[in-house]
Order: sequence, then structure tokens, then C-alpha cells
Amino acid sequence: MIMDKTSIILDDKNAHYVLISKVIRIVKDKYNNKFRISDITSLKEFTITETKYLRKIFSPDITGLYAWEHHFCFIGNMWHYDESDQYDYRKIIRYILLLLNKGKIPIGETIKTNDYRVVKSIYYDWFNLLDCESRWLYEINFNERDFIIFISQNLKNRLGNMSIYDFEFLKTFMEAKQDYHAKKVLEAIMGVESCSN
Repeated sequence: MIMDKTSIILDDKNAHYVLISKVIRIVKDKYNNKFRISDITSLKEFTITETKYLRKIFSPDITGLYAWEHHFCFIGNMWHYDESDQYDYRKIIRYILLLLNKGKIPIGETIKTNDYRVVKSIYYDWFNLLDCESRWLYEINFNERDFIIFISQNLKNRLGNMSIYDFEFLKTFMEAKQDYHAKKVLEAIMGVESCSN
């Protein structure tokens, strides 16, 4: 079973936004919002460079992709484009920048990726940025310790033992947070605790 691994693209929209938009048009017109990466990369509409980029972002070890306001998820050996799940990447960028500017950890500091206290500090800084309604959702049936341990392990798996505290680290934190939520949704659907924490 593939473990949930989210990827969030926060690049400059000028770089690949047109390419993702072209993929979405093709997927909607030809594939009913479901596709295999080979369906897309075999088309003549894409250059060799574009095909390489598509293979990279729709990697077999990714189960969820957020590209600006677009969301793709990997289910049953196929990618699904989900129009209804709007993802506000501007909010994520805002959170990352606020964490960099107002967080307790200095930018550029080397940190252990699985340091419970560091991840807890980032979590609290992020939690304090949320509006009242979002905070309330986190306070209902939420195991903070489970969340922090999961994020710590996820960061270690993605970045190794050590990392620099910067924009890329916080982007990875946001991806790990999304993985945690995907895990909890899967557990709720299956009615069991996931064996992968």
C-alpha cells in the first residue's frame, strides 16, 4: 500500500501554471477527470521538458498533489482531478511567510527534523495563525501528541535527520500536515487505526 505523501507546488505561476492548465483541459475532455501519467506523457501536445516535469510532479510515490488552486489525488492506480476541492495556496504561502517572520526559530538555523519540541513549537506558531473556527476544528477529537509525532517522522522521511529552517522546510511541514489529515480521513473511512504513524 502506498503511504500518503502530499506535494504542494508553490512555484511562480509563470513557470508551470499554463502546463498544469493544459493537463486539466485534456484530462477533463479526454479522460473524465481520471488519468494515468502515461496517458498524458504519451500525447504529442507536450514537449520533452514538459513530459519530464509531469513525470516528476505526478511521481509514483506521491498520493496527493496541490498545484495552486488545483487538486489531484492518486486512487486505484489512477490520478483523479478534483474540481470541488479548492485549495488556497495563497493562504499556505501567507502562513509560511508569517511563520518565518514571527516564529520562534531563527531562519537558517539547522534543526533536527524529528525534534519533538521544535515541531511542537512550529505547530503552536501555526495554530495561533488560524481563525477561531479553524482552531475549533482542531480542538475536536484531536490528538496533539499523535499529530506532532507523525509530522516529526514525516519530516525526517522527507528531509533526512537535519534540515535548515527556511521556506522549503515550512513547505514540507505543510505537506506533512496534509499527509496527516489524509491518514485520518483514511482511518475514518476504513474504521480502523492506520498502522503507519
